[in-house]
Amino acid sequence: MKRNFLAILLVALLVFTSCTSIKTEVENVYVPVDEEVTIKGEKYDIPAIVTLPEGMEKAPLIIMLHGTASDKNEAGGAYSKLSPILAENGFASIRFDFPGCGESTADYTNYSNKTAVRDVEDVLSYAKESGKFDMDRVAIMGWSQGGTDALVAAGELDGTFKSVLTWAGALTGSLSTMFSEEQKNEAYQNGFFVYDPGFRAPLNVSKEWFEDLYAYNVDEIVKKISAPICSIHGSLDDTVPLSDSEYVQAVAQNPASRLEIIEGTDHLYGVFSGDDTFFNILADLTLSWFEETL
Repeated sequence: MKRNFLAILLVALLVFTSCTSIKTEVENVYVPVDEEVTIKGEKYDIPAIVTLPEGMEKAPLIIMLHGTASDKNEAGGAYSKLSPILAENGFASIRFDFPGCGESTADYTNYSNKTAVRDVEDVLSYAKESGKFDMDRVAIMGWSQGGTDALVAAGELDGTFKSVLTWAGALTGSLSTMFSEEQKNEAYQNGFFVYDPGFRAPLNVSKEWFEDLYAYNVDEIVKKISAPICSIHGSLDDTVPLSDSEYVQAVAQNPASRLEIIEGTDHLYGVFSGDDTFFNILADLTLSWFEETL
């Protein structure tokens, strides 16, 4: 009889423990909620999407910067797929369009390293005024040239961000080879040149884009960043060399910084391939980083 009672008690404890674990796991999964907003910028309106973990007050915030000629949802919808993953795990995000991209009505001539930092400041002001976010736990991330902008913003606004992450963030040297000397000379002569990326309408690249590229030299600015930096890079990237991320890690000031290399993928992480294998690795690394640093 005593043995039967002990056996029943043991089973009851196991069931209770199991139920408690399941409850805890469920409680930690939030429902993502998207809200389209227009942020009033210093020079122009900034179209953005805020993704919140429903029911969570003052969620930590991740500001997401897109790459060249892309938009707030990023290539292959990568940011629109990443944002709900972050929200389900308790992280809010704001992704927005730079001038000339997505739903922005401003011309691309308004875009440069300098104006990207200003846009980030405008987004931060909106976030603070909204009262929806934990402004002591703010991170910034970006892909390709968006990664460049994230590093520049983190350096110029050092102390604002608790964590920094890049997907194949480009250094100044890599960006300087994106356009030819002929295109650069045309921009200096006419104020801009017309760039046709081939996958969207042409863009007017300004003289200021080149001037700010060198004035805001990310190779030096990254040395000013006190927050930990995670650099994620595909081993087969032939758009932005892996050496760019290796350099960032070599000069990073925070010892918690690290380089993550995804073997077998390139600059796009397979987002147009129909196979999410590499993107899932990318998303897992991104989420893990923010769980550690925010």
